[in-house]
Amino acid sequence: MSTSAPSVLIVEDDSGLLVLIARCLRREGLGVSTAASCEEASRQLREFTPNLLLLDLKLPDAQGHELIERIGAGTVERPFIIMTGQGDERVAVEMMKRGALDYLVKDRDFLELLPARVGRALAQLAKDRKIVEAEEALRREHAFTNALLHTSAALVVVLDGGGRIVRFNPACERMSGFAFSEVHGRVLWEILSPEAEREAAQEAFQCLWEHKEAVQTEQTWFSRSGERRLIAWSHATLRDAADRAEYVMGTGIDITDRRRLEQEILQVSEIEQRRIGHDLHDGICQYLVGVELMSQVLRRNVERRSKALGEQISQIAEHVREAIAQTRSLARGLSPVLLDADGLMTALTELAASTEKLFKVRCLFHSLGRTKVTDHATATHLYRIAQEAVNNAAKHAHASLIDIKLVAATGRLMIEVTDDGTGLPEAATRRAGMGLHIMQYRASMIRATLTVARGVERGTVVTCSLPRGASKSRAK
Repeated sequence: MSTSAPSVLIVEDDSGLLVLIARCLRREGLGVSTAASCEEASRQLREFTPNLLLLDLKLPDAQGHELIERIGAGTVERPFIIMTGQGDERVAVEMMKRGALDYLVKDRDFLELLPARVGRALAQLAKDRKIVEAEEALRREHAFTNALLHTSAALVVVLDGGGRIVRFNPACERMSGFAFSEVHGRVLWEILSPEAEREAAQEAFQCLWEHKEAVQTEQTWFSRSGERRLIAWSHATLRDAADRAEYVMGTGIDITDRRRLEQEILQVSEIEQRRIGHDLHDGICQYLVGVELMSQVLRRNVERRSKALGEQISQIAEHVREAIAQTRSLARGLSPVLLDADGLMTALTELAASTEKLFKVRCLFHSLGRTKVTDHATATHLYRIAQEAVNNAAKHAHASLIDIKLVAATGRLMIEVTDDGTGLPEAATRRAGMGLHIMQYRASMIRATLTVARGVERGTVVTCSLPRGASKSRAK
């Protein structure tokens, strides 16, 4: 028999009819084997499994239901069709109840109808087999997905078009303190997001749903016990065949402890920088001032004897004054923001002045609204962001005009640096450099939003905006 063609085992005790049936089915391209008794059929079935059994209702060694039970017909592995003589239709119907796919009456039209009936049965079996295989594949995939959801340490949440929770894995339950049954069908941000962040969370979800470009986000969750956790989210929109959004899936990692450690390291670094700046200003600068005064006294004494030596000492004093100026500038760079509410404005004013002097470009600073920042850490982060933007404009964009704005309006504080330089390189839109990464990190530390975009005509616009209430660092 051909191994690729469907196979049929014919069980018929009439040898002449058996030959005719076999010949008829072989002409249809089927693989055919034959048996003249139930015992012979049982022996063959131990050696191979055909796609279909074609059984005579009456055999010398078995009849009816006994035949079916002895060879295990009627199961998924051994589907069968009954062949019966005229007048046995009632018995054939009984066999249908026992699992027969069809029955054929051995009348004068029997051989003519046989190929079509067998072909229809084999086609239905093939279709059923594909359905079973698809269901099994779907079951395995579903089991695999469930295993991932339930064993993953990452947070996994699936939302429908209204932001309502459809899936909520055990990691989410542990983090939030809510069971899935308690949050199922409820809007995610209304349950877990702080009130100040709900609008931003809803806007981010809407962008994903509308198939806009999505970015990774950081959002705060409040657990049932009131604990505040910072989550880094990656999102994906699940869409149907017509590209319509069906669900939004988010996977999140708790970065609260990592962010707290990063913040502590950054704070230690800032404190150490301020200490070095103060030591430079109060130590080395004062020492150099003393050296300059001693040089001036020495010059006056030496000039009485040698004017040339006096000029040399005067040049030494000039170099000492230059060293004092550079040391003070370095001290201001290490500790730029004073510990008062106007420290940020003072530091930005000095930044504009030092930029004009150092890079020979026009640099302006404007302050609009109530821009006092009482939190020193927030003020320092904002200053460093502005400093990085100004340095990029002067060094890399070759700007001739740099404008720094500190604006307070509509409950937000915004710092904006605009330049007329060569603009943001195309590569920068795809891959951020170290400076941009540092600015983004500093912005995230104070719950601010940082955007870097091309100017309307030329140049670059760097904007950092944060709520006025967010005057403390995030990870606390």
